[in-house]
Amino acid sequence: MNGKAEMADYEARAEAAYSAMYDAAPHNVKDYYEDACLCLAHAIQLATGLGLTDEVERLKKRGEQVDAVYNHQFRYVLAELAAMKAQRRNGEADASQVWGRAAPTQESCD
Repeated sequence: MNGKAEMADYEARAEAAYSAMYDAAPHNVKDYYEDACLCLAHAIQLATGLGLTDEVERLKKRGEQVDAVYNHQFRYVLAELAAMKAQRRNGEADASQVWGRAAPTQESCD
């Protein structure tokens, strides 16, 4: 596989991992995020080695977008879930105390 094809392959893998974040169970989101970042880093390294400065910049911007989405949409949810689990283990609170609102019922999730 030549360098450009390998770079494109890493980028495609990064995009697949990024997409998988949206469908993943909460405890798997970080793994997909890290996979996306790693694949983008490999693609950037290849683009740098090939002297493709425009591609390097584009891939770096995409990495920043992936970071922003993870930090904005997923990181706080994972922190809230971890806090809720810890409080449940310790018998300290129910979900309404952790989330600041009533916990969803089975009917509201259907």
